Amino acid sequence: MRKWFTIIIFGLMLMFWNRNVEAASFKITASSTKVNPNGSFTVSVGGDCIGRVNLSVTNGTLSANSVWVEQNYQTVSVKAGNSGTVTVTATPAVGFSDADANEYKPGTRSAKVSIIAPTISTPTEKPTTQKPNTQQPTTKPNNPTQKPQNNATTKPNTEGEVKEKSSNNLLSALTTNVGNLEPVFDANINEYNIKLPGDTQTILINAETADSKSQVEGLGENKLQVGENIINIKVIAEDNSEKIYTIKVYVDETPQVYLKYRDKEIGVVTNLKDITIPEGFNKKEYTIKEHKISIFNNEKFSIFYGVDNENNKSFYIIDTEKMNVQIK
Repeated sequence: MRKWFTIIIFGLMLMFWNRNVEAASFKITASSTKVNPNGSFTVSVGGDCIGRVNLSVTNGTLSANSVWVEQNYQTVSVKAGNSGTVTVTATPAVGFSDADANEYKPGTRSAKVSIIAPTISTPTEKPTTQKPNTQQPTTKPNNPTQKPQNNATTKPNTEGEVKEKSSNNLLSALTTNVGNLEPVFDANINEYNIKLPGDTQTILINAETADSKSQVEGLGENKLQVGENIINIKVIAEDNSEKIYTIKVYVDETPQVYLKYRDKEIGVVTNLKDITIPEGFNKKEYTIKEHKISIFNNEKFSIFYGVDNENNKSFYIIDTEKMNVQIK
């Protein structure tokens, strides 16, 4: 009897221990450890957890800024920059939980991928087996008093000499009034990324040329929209040769205003560049605690374009007089 009692107690302890082992988990992994300049790869985010995960990236761009995980993994595409290292960071949002709906705060997770340019192999030069040419060189003058013709072209003309124009089309400095260039400015790097908050509307770009005789186009204040903005800086050398520096400015698309829709919170999408407004609706802007949102009205309804916690975007009907608003 005592023996059976001991076995039962041991079994219960084993079941309890196994249950504790099945703890919540959260991680992010990249599909590769290295990528070509401007190449693409994917990251998988999730684990044994539930909730929204916000994503950010340095030296690259993301196909989505947040995902919803529910005891699974979500995949997001990443486009790398020109050089350096791409770092993708996953941060659980408020309300994150384990599989049993208990509060779970695992902290941020990161995945790093090195940007490595492909090596170009060159064929090994074989030793020459060509026999020496015993014929007289064709460059040798027939008349001993005659100078070789090719020497005349290599001799500088000291009379009426024309100075060559500079071909220096590099910048010596490139700065902005908001955000930070990634990577850090280098005259020989052509592409840069800047990530800015969702309420940023303009960016001021300044630059200095390495040669005072060259000219620059594209400086000054540029208006921004939510999402990706591409700004080209053209440097024109004295000899009219050109070089383009590209700045990709990404304004965060994560909604800052959420509206109550039935039993859900729907984020108001601010990037309306690629959507088609339903026929008969007119756009009207509302300002809610310094945040501007767009609502479309016709004679009967008011609608807004929103995204749910599973990153599904659609139009939603809203009562503009009884808007249940939440700022995040």
